[in-house]
Amino acid sequence: MEPVTHPPEIEERRPDPDVSEEKLRKLSRNTESAVLGGVLAVLFLLVVLLAIIFGRYWSQHKGAYLTQEDDGAVGVSDPNIAVVQGSTGHHVGRKREWFI
Repeated sequence: MEPVTHPPEIEERRPDPDVSEEKLRKLSRNTESAVLGGVLAVLFLLVVLLAIIFGRYWSQHKGAYLTQEDDGAVGVSDPNIAVVQGSTGHHVGRKREWFI
């Protein structure tokens, strides 16, 4: 006597549709170029914004500032006369620099 064996069940499935790649491209929307364009536009605007910020910073902090020089040296041709006419000492105040 032999045991009874059933034949394996065949899985039912539909045949693959015969659709060409060209038809699928026409039906689907290509959003990759829109996403890429949006990302590049945001990066470009970010670079422009950073350039403006750095430009303003460098123009305001370029190191040019007014010093409180002695007034005796103005309009004098000889340095010795400038020293004699000058007013140096403790009454010349120190000017504070403000970086805003």
